[in-house]
Amino acid sequence: HKKDQPKIFVPNIFSPNGDGYNDLLEVSYADLTLQSIQIFNRWGGVVYASDTNFSWDGTSQNQLVDVGAYVYIVTFKLPGSEEDKTLKGLVCLIK
Repeated sequence: HKKDQPKIFVPNIFSPNGDGYNDLLEVSYADLTLQSIQIFNRWGGVVYASDTNFSWDGTSQNQLVDVGAYVYIVTFKLPGSEEDKTLKGLVCLIK
């Protein structure tokens, strides 16, 4: 485990169906500072973006988005660094 390796995890699947299990896509992290999160649909449109709330409930404009794959970009800083780093990946929304 490299010392400068970020401790950050974003699940690859979640199910915002109101059953109380995995209803939110939540970023887990330690030893870093989250700056922002952006989530995009398959056409590149932003469905969620925040620099204060790093969890997503699967809605965009107060409507639940369609089942499918979404791209996320999480921007963060490591301790003692002013350089923004990013983590990119896919998350599948199921119901």
